[in-house]
Amino acid sequence: MGAAFHQVSRTVAEHLARAQFAEKTVATNADKAEHMKDFAGLWDGMEVRWLSSIDDREREHFAQLSTEAECSAFRIILSYARKAANDSVTDFPIARDNLGDRLGITGNGVGLLRRKFARLGIVEQTAPYKANVAPARFRWTANISQPF
Repeated sequence: MGAAFHQVSRTVAEHLARAQFAEKTVATNADKAEHMKDFAGLWDGMEVRWLSSIDDREREHFAQLSTEAECSAFRIILSYARKAANDSVTDFPIARDNLGDRLGITGNGVGLLRRKFARLGIVEQTAPYKANVAPARFRWTANISQPF
């Protein structure tokens, strides 16, 4: 669950949790409703901890977002930025269709989302998409005191 939290939206994670329950091969004491209630409790707890881990500037940017897809994208893209920083890389790819799958939205929806994030100062595009070669690349700009 912890890895999924940083990689997919809640909607996609709920779908995975339902599929996990439906495809289980061992007997469990919990029914599907209890399984999903446990999922919700775990997700909510991780969300509270994650929100407390971001700095004030990032929280200000996050507060400007209104949809689950936007909020999930912020969390996922921040994880991309943190990985890039750990790898000593100044930018990172955001593959449109891949992020769409992670959010449960279309690639076109992700394109609009990336533009909104750039307009809000959350990310800055550093390299354009190269057809059949490489996704567009971005730099995290939501946190001026700790740029990635």
